[in-house]
Amino acid sequence: MQIKENLELMAIIEELREENRQLKAILRPSNNRFYGRLGLSPQLAALANAFLTHSDLTHAKIDTALSIHAFETRGTDFDLINARSRVAVCKLRSLLRKHGVEIQHIRGVGYRLDGEHKERLAALVEGLT
Repeated sequence: MQIKENLELMAIIEELREENRQLKAILRPSNNRFYGRLGLSPQLAALANAFLTHSDLTHAKIDTALSIHAFETRGTDFDLINARSRVAVCKLRSLLRKHGVEIQHIRGVGYRLDGEHKERLAALVEGLT
């Protein structure tokens, strides 16, 4: 009896794994060339894509980009969103710096990706495809 129950549970687990894989494929943003590349989480991929689309991002725009595109949101409290945004920017800046892309901090406003570094970021993502 125990073996039969274990086999049934294993079959259910396998079904759930396949369903999870399919749902992740559906949720993958089709307009984000960074998704699944450079070891970026969905949030960091959304942020990198936002910098490629808009050179200047205020803190509010960063919060919005992460909230809209991140499917792994862990809360909606203002302080939590603010902290999550700053951590995401810090991680992305560190990762992109290794590839010669520098995101500038503009005190009291947000962050900027100047023309030269925006071109490097575009070239980086084009090299990945």
